[in-house]
Amino acid sequence: QNTESLNQACYYFWVSTAAKIARMGNSVHTTMFIHTHVRFLMHERTYDLVDKVKELTLSQINNSNSNFLLDLKKMWEEESSKVPSAENERHIPFSEIQSLLKDVIERTEVVQKNINNKGQLGYKNELGEDVFPGKIYILIGGNILSRGLTLEGLTVSYFLRTTSMYDTLLQMGRWFGFRKNYSDLPRIWMTRALERNFYRLALVEQEIREDIDLYEKLRLTPREFGVRIRCLPGMLVTSRLKMRDALHNNITFDRRRPEISYFPI
Repeated sequence: QNTESLNQACYYFWVSTAAKIARMGNSVHTTMFIHTHVRFLMHERTYDLVDKVKELTLSQINNSNSNFLLDLKKMWEEESSKVPSAENERHIPFSEIQSLLKDVIERTEVVQKNINNKGQLGYKNELGEDVFPGKIYILIGGNILSRGLTLEGLTVSYFLRTTSMYDTLLQMGRWFGFRKNYSDLPRIWMTRALERNFYRLALVEQEIREDIDLYEKLRLTPREFGVRIRCLPGMLVTSRLKMRDALHNNITFDRRRPEISYFPI
């Protein structure tokens, strides 16, 4: 069964892709990935759901469903107001997006990407040159998407799985970064738990950087100090084998010994 969040993610992908084409031309490649489960059976079910969303969306646009287009316009106006555009990123009015939507959706290829179909995506032709017009993909898969695959023009990520390892979570965060000419367009759909873990991990990294700055001022070398890494409940910095030389200290960063006063349900 489709969730409203999956529908909204697909709608935004098509709207933002149309905006991207209006701004950058028809040669750009644009990709969305969906990672909900590691099991191949779930990939097949998700493929059927997304394919149905594509079919129904095209039907609504072809029937000039004014309410549906108004909803898409409202989505675009709300989303485009959330993130400021760079100086070279022209704001695209919905009228331009609407004129491109049908072509964008029709050109979208829904593809499964897992161990059963490891073939290359068709961003380039036999000569290694970019194909024209640019490819538009919605990729559905598992760990191949979350780790080892580079996706051209990644704009929308729909990601439900999390992990208890710091280093693995950082690998999953490939979607963060600078997007030349479309830095205002990328969006992520994730669970509250995954959002919370990324937030906590960002604090850990900030603390490590502050400590390294302090050691540099004191002119200490890595042989003379051990970097402190905050432990988070329910998470490990990395596998226990890699941490065999780590020292565990129950004192907090401000030298207090707090007691747990509540437990998250």
